Amino acid sequence: MNTQNEEINTGKSSSLLAISLRKFFNFLGFSGVLFILYGVISKCTDSVWPVLEQWINPISAFMTILATLIVAASIYFHKSFAHPPEKFSKYVSAPVVIASCLAAMIFLIMMGDIPSVAVNGFALIGIAGALFRIQNRTIE
Repeated sequence: MNTQNEEINTGKSSSLLAISLRKFFNFLGFSGVLFILYGVISKCTDSVWPVLEQWINPISAFMTILATLIVAASIYFHKSFAHPPEKFSKYVSAPVVIASCLAAMIFLIMMGDIPSVAVNGFALIGIAGALFRIQNRTIE
């Protein structure tokens, strides 16, 4: 009886961890979008917000490095499973990210520079997408 209860508790806690990780991955991707928006707005308006500027570059760099660390460490928790992309990813987020990347490359070619905070934003979006693909899906 205790073994069955332990298995149920383990299943619940691993499911809670998986859901928490997916929320964190969403946070990483959303942060990336915010960093891109700030970078584009500050570059296009040729103005920065001093209070935000003091923190945004170190935060975006730290989050990008942290997310890269998580992707690298995920090799030690590998599970063999393959699943198709989610419909939202296939029809909404991936096309938006692809279009945004193309726009950023055109912007970079035309302007000769792109804010590093925006580059970190793109990195976070890519890393968050990779993290979603390597994590087993759970029902939320």
